[in-house]
Amino acid sequence: MASCKKSNTNCEEAVCPAIFILPPPVKFNVVDKNTDADLFFSSSPQYSLNDLIVYVKKNNSDTSHIPFYIDSSSSNKHFITPISNLNATYFIQIQNNVNDTIEMIMNPVFTKCCLSGYAISSLKLNGVSVCTSCDYSTIIKIKK
Repeated sequence: MASCKKSNTNCEEAVCPAIFILPPPVKFNVVDKNTDADLFFSSSPQYSLNDLIVYVKKNNSDTSHIPFYIDSSSSNKHFITPISNLNATYFIQIQNNVNDTIEMIMNPVFTKCCLSGYAISSLKLNGVSVCTSCDYSTIIKIKK
């Protein structure tokens, strides 16, 4: 949580702490399109972790693989990948299947003139809106 002191409502006079605030991560799981069974974490998974690649497109010719993690803090496991920038497009590749595309747009949130976090203003899966003004806990369901 960020805080600051200011003498009046002029943000130019605000004194903000020098802290680094990370945007929320991308959260997703991959499920069967007919049964909704998890294709990675079920008792008989269809895919292994080696079948999954996450990358971000920096420009038209450059792609960069980014790490992903398993969130097992709840009974429904899902993948998490860090945000590389505030407006990013992520590509999820599973074996030789067609890539799935996750597009995120973040907006900075200011409290008393100081950056206090980021809000997901738009989240799309394969060009279709998942949500606007999304909750940080939103988990994108990729159906295969």
